[in-house]
Order: sequence, then structure tokens, then C-alpha cells
Amino acid sequence: MIALPRIVKAADNAPDWNDLIEEQKPRLLRGSHHPAVVQSVRESHWENTLLAPVREILSRSGKAIRASLVGAGYALVRSGEMPPPGAVALVEILHSGSLVVDDIEDDSPVRRGGGAIHRIFGVPAALNSANW
Repeated sequence: MIALPRIVKAADNAPDWNDLIEEQKPRLLRGSHHPAVVQSVRESHWENTLLAPVREILSRSGKAIRASLVGAGYALVRSGEMPPPGAVALVEILHSGSLVVDDIEDDSPVRRGGGAIHRIFGVPAALNSANW
């Protein structure tokens, strides 16, 4: 029973998805360290082919059950503390990716109140974004 208040508050601790993506973007846009890669990818290509589907699925509200479970688990180890926002985000991001793949497999028309990501962006972009 002690963990129950933490479950309710864990979803509120989730970071803004766009902020997380923007924080990671500089590392994405840097060139690879692999010798075969001679130039970095232009920002517009990252936006159009990878980040747009990610932003779309993460902008939709879900039940955040997994985020609540992260909060409950964290409360068991560190009573009275909230989990780091990144831990909550990681679980929700991974789950969102699995939903996109599931929608492709089932050819679902909708997800979380909007068109399924593969229906909006096409299967290749949806699959690449979900796996990323």
C-alpha cells in the first residue's frame, strides 16, 4: 500500500518527449566514428525519416502503466523518492516502439486516438523509428 501514491505520481514525472529528443539530436547529427562514413546526415533527413514518427507516437497520451510500474519499483528501493525522469521515459519509449511494430504486424489503422504510425509515415520509416 505504501507504493500506491508513487504509482500515481510516476507518470507525472515523465519528461517532455520533445525536450529529450532535442537533447539527443546533437549526438545524432555528429558524424559516425566508423571510417566508411565520410559525412554526417543533414538535420532535415533525421527529422523527416526518423524523428517525425517518434515525435508523433510520443505526443499521444497513453495510460502510462509502465511508467507507474517504474515508480512503484523505485519506491520499493528508495522510499519517498521519485524515479529519474529518464528511467520513466526509457520504459515508455521502448513500449511505444513495440506498439508501432505491433501495428505494422496487425496492419492496425489507429493507435492512441490517431492514425497508426505506419499508415502516416509508411512501413519503412515507422519500422526504423520503432527500432531506433
